[in-house]
Amino acid sequence: MFKLLVTLGFFLLVAMTLFGLRQQQMEIHAQCARLYRDIENRKDTLRNQQLEISRATSAKALTLGLKNAGIDTGDALQMRDGRTGKPRSPAKTMPAIETDLIAPLRNGERN
Repeated sequence: MFKLLVTLGFFLLVAMTLFGLRQQQMEIHAQCARLYRDIENRKDTLRNQQLEISRATSAKALTLGLKNAGIDTGDALQMRDGRTGKPRSPAKTMPAIETDLIAPLRNGERN
């Protein structure tokens, strides 16, 4: 009879421990989901702020703001030399490949 009570007590202790660990795991998962949602919300806020900053500091906005303040910018904020502000294509930015290089020799062999 004593062995049965000890065994039941042990199983009850293991069951309570497992229940506690599972509850802790569920709380951690909920906290991770909350943190992820908060991070995504802050990223959205940051993107919106970056958009507002870029709108406020664009060349057109600066020119308009300076003209409204009575300052003549002339052509200081105009693109020159046909530049459009677009990135150059990779073909134009890549250096030419050198064709006069000689590969290193293996074990002193020569052809």
